Amino acid sequence: MKYFKGNIPYKAFEKIKSLEKQHNTSLEGFKIMAPSVLFRLKKTDDPLLFVPMGNDYFYLIHKWGNDLSPMRKLWAWPLKRIQNLIITVLILSALVTLLIPTGLFTKSNDATAFWLLYFFVFKGLIAVVIFYGFALGKNFNPFIWNNKYNKT
Repeated sequence: MKYFKGNIPYKAFEKIKSLEKQHNTSLEGFKIMAPSVLFRLKKTDDPLLFVPMGNDYFYLIHKWGNDLSPMRKLWAWPLKRIQNLIITVLILSALVTLLIPTGLFTKSNDATAFWLLYFFVFKGLIAVVIFYGFALGKNFNPFIWNNKYNKT
């Protein structure tokens, strides 16, 4: 918690006192999970306050902010692994290909025309994903994960 630059709300301290009183114990060794900028800048997004329970288990005491939503997990799924990204682009390519009328490019409306159009849509989307990923530095940089502020 010594590297955390955000404010811890009073409600979190109330929950800590309540847990200590309820379980007749003293809690220590708190951990905060928050965006990396909260360990460098004075900005509050979605910090989470944990206390260790032993055996590498942690108890969530309090969370504040409003960015953690169930949709965020779905939105970040393609960025977890390269396989997830490829599956997402394949599915998105199929959907985009289904939206494009094949009559624009050929007179025959057969499977060959569909797969050829699918291939070109897939190549275009992969190009956009690669450009977007490298242009904005979307977690391809190992230094993001090896930040000195993330060490305990």
